[in-house]
Amino acid sequence: MNRSLVILFISCFLFSGKANAQNSLTPEQAKVVNLYVDYVNENIHGLWIIQRLFDMNNREINKYVGLPNAQINSYSNMDVIENIFIDRDHFYYKISPDSIYKTILKNKNILNPTLDQSLQAIALNMHNITFKLNEMRFDVEKLIKSLDLEKREHISIVYDKLEEAVSLFYDFYNEQKELEKILNNLRGSRNSKYTEFFLVYNTLYLDVIEVLKDLYSKDDGSFSEKYSKFLNSKKAFNSFTLNSVNDPKLLNPVMQSAITNTKSDINFIQKTLEDFINAESLPEKYKLLDKYYYYYNFVLLEKLNRYADGSGLAKELNIISSVLDKNLIKYLEMPHYLKIVYPKILTENTSLASSDPLIEKIPTSIKGRNVVIADRTIQVDSNVVEFKMYDHKIIDKDIVSISFNGDWIIEKYEISATPYTFNVQLNSNGKNFLLLHADDMGRNPPATIALSYMLNGKKEIIILNSDTQKSELIEIVSHQ
Repeated sequence: MNRSLVILFISCFLFSGKANAQNSLTPEQAKVVNLYVDYVNENIHGLWIIQRLFDMNNREINKYVGLPNAQINSYSNMDVIENIFIDRDHFYYKISPDSIYKTILKNKNILNPTLDQSLQAIALNMHNITFKLNEMRFDVEKLIKSLDLEKREHISIVYDKLEEAVSLFYDFYNEQKELEKILNNLRGSRNSKYTEFFLVYNTLYLDVIEVLKDLYSKDDGSFSEKYSKFLNSKKAFNSFTLNSVNDPKLLNPVMQSAITNTKSDINFIQKTLEDFINAESLPEKYKLLDKYYYYYNFVLLEKLNRYADGSGLAKELNIISSVLDKNLIKYLEMPHYLKIVYPKILTENTSLASSDPLIEKIPTSIKGRNVVIADRTIQVDSNVVEFKMYDHKIIDKDIVSISFNGDWIIEKYEISATPYTFNVQLNSNGKNFLLLHADDMGRNPPATIALSYMLNGKKEIIILNSDTQKSELIEIVSHQ
């Protein structure tokens, strides 16, 4: 049976009659369902290590083709157990994924057969994916050690193997999304004296997840709306009080700590999302990554997921749930994904492509400054454009940064009469733009640059200005 039809059947089965889905589960059944949540979350902790190891491999081979091997990790395959997913002692697990998987297999026939079959299939697929990824980390290491990486064709073999890993990371998330649909149908509502509070923190979790999903998929179309919803749910969580509910559970130190940690986590998430929206520069060692990959994988997930027994929004909400009602279905964490960074000399197109594949709206502020839109556009006749940037007036040591479609492609560069050349690959759909940001206006403010390019075989020149209050943006329009 088609998996979507199975989920639809489960949904109809659970919501038939007047009983809500959450209350249709017995305590024993809820415990089994939560085993699947624990299984996914602990697998995500293992995938975090795998993703970092593949990132390290990526940088290791890139040094052979002119890219810096910026050290992101302080560990290697030798520092991690042979199979990450059966590790019983390492700090990143409470219980190893393999141990939970074996427990799942022992708990057949507790759920209804259709639900049980669907959940078992998801767990089996995840088990196969994670074990395959664990094998591949050694396969990649062996290739790097055995091949002559001075030969381009050998480097391509390693990249191909890494791309296989990329696909497996996506496969894992696709399985998780199927589980998520089932859990949402099972979760339903629950009538209790905590109902309003359940609604508040459930809404907070879902709104954070929706924002993260946009970063995962690089979908900016509804990002502003989802971010606004997150701010509203954050405000609701921070202002909600349980003082009117007379229950000693609320004085539980574990409960109070979880609420405090949740507020800290969502403050951090908000600040990080503001940095993303304002197009702040990435830290030096992450410059080769795009902004989506950096903010999602290296910053935000560390405040949603549980790592090294630290705080994480999903972890804290699961603690709150367990204190108030142990039969509630737990919350899923979000998985990492893998992206391979390629050197320009190995790609057919050496121009700078945008990390955002579709820009629907021009930003109104960047790095805390207002954006002023130029009263003209750059008209081009190709989707690949070569620009030359230079100081066309008195050389006064202006230092500037250039953003292309939200990516800082040039940072803190002192312009001179000698042109600086760069190429950009325009998005085929949506908007394209260049923005001038002044880092130092030199001796004669504002900072001013000239940009030259070719249109129909003729040289065109535009002038951009920026000061400490505003940055000028100009749209690029292709008539190819």
